[in-house]
Amino acid sequence: MANQSGMFLQPDQRLSLILDIQREQQDEVESERACENSTFGTGCLCCGEDDDHANILLCEGCNDEYHTYCLDPPLRSVPTGDWYCSKCKVPSLEADGLDQLIGALPSTITQRYSEVCWAQGGIGFGYWPAIIYDPRLTVGSARQLAKKHLGKRYLVFFFECHDAPFTVLAESKIQRWENGLVEDLHLGKTARSSGKLRFQMFQQALQAARIEAGKPKSMRMDWNHKKPSYPCTKDRKSKPLTNLKREREEKTVLQVSPRRLKRGFKLLSPGDSEVRAQSANLFFSIENVIGSNVVTSKQANSSN
Repeated sequence: MANQSGMFLQPDQRLSLILDIQREQQDEVESERACENSTFGTGCLCCGEDDDHANILLCEGCNDEYHTYCLDPPLRSVPTGDWYCSKCKVPSLEADGLDQLIGALPSTITQRYSEVCWAQGGIGFGYWPAIIYDPRLTVGSARQLAKKHLGKRYLVFFFECHDAPFTVLAESKIQRWENGLVEDLHLGKTARSSGKLRFQMFQQALQAARIEAGKPKSMRMDWNHKKPSYPCTKDRKSKPLTNLKREREEKTVLQVSPRRLKRGFKLLSPGDSEVRAQSANLFFSIENVIGSNVVTSKQANSSN
């Protein structure tokens, strides 16, 4: 083996050159693995294994990977939605300071929370049945919106407006429920002029608002704190049947349709009294017919 200058190498020099080449190749392989790990993940940081990818969680904050069963406490399955590790965990709702900010507000503002009212909607809505929502019971964008305008505007929830139910309004665009009834806002004149579907939507919102207005403030909108859907109508309980309704139903059940009646005559046994009576009547009728024919023929012969 010769070096770059063309001179032949000694055995010890040849061995060192081979080791240098192998060391360079090994460094290249390790650098390639490092690039792959940085691109496709390094595996679970708890056990160090890069396997069982179906049960590996990827943190949305730092992109670290963990097996569901390697966590403390372990998870039984892969959770839906975004997942954060203990280092990047989203702070709880109490940590955003909203409760403390609301506690510092004057009572004239907080006492209107959970109040059913009329709120100024967009074009074609007019004053719409709504409720002043307590920001402490919200999450996500509605909570951030209420926190941004806290003390200046109220967080309002529009009934039956499922696409965008929350907004913030100034006090001048909110009317009390009783005052709106006096001004005939419950007639929904603006909604009626906007079309049949809009007016039907207004009627459903009006019914929902009346249901909430009949509850104590502490129980209003409790369905929205537990379930995402809203019951548009009251639960109808089955009422006991009156005697008249029960009799009508029994007659309907017992009544047989005329199309289902059997055709023909009822079969009677030969010894039945009805059969004997019908036979005697038949013979009597035949005798009368025969006797009348005989009398008629005699009269005809005598006339001739």
